[in-house]
Amino acid sequence: MVESSLLQLKNLSLSFGGLLAVNSVSLSIQEKEIWGIIGPNGAGKTTLFNILTGIYAPSRGDIIFQENNITNLTSAQRGRLGIVRTFQNIRLFKDLTVLENVLIAYHSSMVKEYSLLECLFRFPFFSFLGGAKKVKEVEKNYKEKALRLLKKFNLESKSELLAGSLSYGDQRRLEIVRALSANPKILLLDEPAAGMNPEETEALKNLLFWIREEFSVSIILIEHDMNLVLSLCEKILVMHHGNELATGSPEAIKNNPEVIKAYLGTGTSW
Repeated sequence: MVESSLLQLKNLSLSFGGLLAVNSVSLSIQEKEIWGIIGPNGAGKTTLFNILTGIYAPSRGDIIFQENNITNLTSAQRGRLGIVRTFQNIRLFKDLTVLENVLIAYHSSMVKEYSLLECLFRFPFFSFLGGAKKVKEVEKNYKEKALRLLKKFNLESKSELLAGSLSYGDQRRLEIVRALSANPKILLLDEPAAGMNPEETEALKNLLFWIREEFSVSIILIEHDMNLVLSLCEKILVMHHGNELATGSPEAIKNNPEVIKAYLGTGTSW
């Protein structure tokens, strides 16, 4: 029996006016796979991410997630299903604490556990009825949950610091923590190693392997650091001018003459 894919992209295309930004890209991603998307600047990598996460609607093609067509769902709806991303530019609330950044990510889950009335009215008679107590218990539970998640990433001791005061590497990790708080089934990372030195990049690689196992999540990343991509990813999609130039294992991609010519230049070796 053939195992069904977690995510399938079927002939996805997107045009901006006369510009074909993504042209008939297809992928099949299994549970707990790590994929890399590479290509020169302007190849269509981030546009493909934006289609996948609902920021852009494709001109044609379908997105199948857990055997359901989600092509017409919003970003929020896809997020609730388990498709979550980070961005190339860090998007933390830098004037809020580390803990508050994670709690904000939990907000949509928190509000499902109490009514608007329970949230708004916390004065004594309502507390007597149990409403305020329930709200406080829910908030306490999520705070503990957030701290446990931060602890896994060695950020618990920094939970009361402003996010903007963290080092670059810690801000990247906090952004991943915030994404993981949504319980994703697929985690999309847009250039997670950007701005990192070799030691930080190696630590990131080990962290992503650990995340894959600890959270049972598939990972798709856009990345320019080829050493990271080749040592981390099990499958690689190479894009060029919006087209799917090649798809395969790191070894196959590394030795593909068309990839070498388009990505690294004629005669250049990896």
